Amino acid sequence: MNLSDLISVNSCHCVAFIGSGGKTTLIRTIAKENRATKRVLISNTINMDRIPESEADFIDYEFREDYALCDYSQPGVHVLSYEIEPDNSLRGLPLDVLEAQMACFDLNLIECDESRQRPVKAWRPNEPSLPESTDLTLGVLDITALGLKISVETVHNLDVFCDLTSKKVGDIITREDIKKLILNPDAMFRTAKGRTVLFVNKVENPILFEYAR
Repeated sequence: MNLSDLISVNSCHCVAFIGSGGKTTLIRTIAKENRATKRVLISNTINMDRIPESEADFIDYEFREDYALCDYSQPGVHVLSYEIEPDNSLRGLPLDVLEAQMACFDLNLIECDESRQRPVKAWRPNEPSLPESTDLTLGVLDITALGLKISVETVHNLDVFCDLTSKKVGDIITREDIKKLILNPDAMFRTAKGRTVLFVNKVENPILFEYAR
């Protein structure tokens, strides 16, 4: 069984990816699984890592709505962004532009959150930003964050995380802290739409499996 089946992606039109610790890799995996049979769109509402060109059939790094995507009817992976940033990341499309294009595709995989390579993230009031037509919100959680020290290197939006968990810099990230990120109404799923799924990532040994369970 592949990830698309496990997450029931086949019943979805728009999957919004939020959280930290593997969103882009998960998007790439699901896109590969559906590349031969569906018209798949990969795009973003914030900055995201570039997708390897070998994994896409159509790429526009400076999309400006100057042609009709619905005219391209063959299965394959399409990548759209507004521009390439100086750090080689992809700048996301404005939400209204993105929503207008999504109707042309069978499956839309949209990265809606950024953690700037940190394994843990807390959320400010204006994030994450999801398309209105999202029917599955997929929250990605990096289980290897457990046991790390709280610092600017491990936590994105450090001040918000410390307020939420009542912790301070130098403390250890615990399971209780992670549970607050998942369950607090002002945290991970605060703007979720449609069905919500928690994807616990990087479970690579029996100890991490027990932590995840």
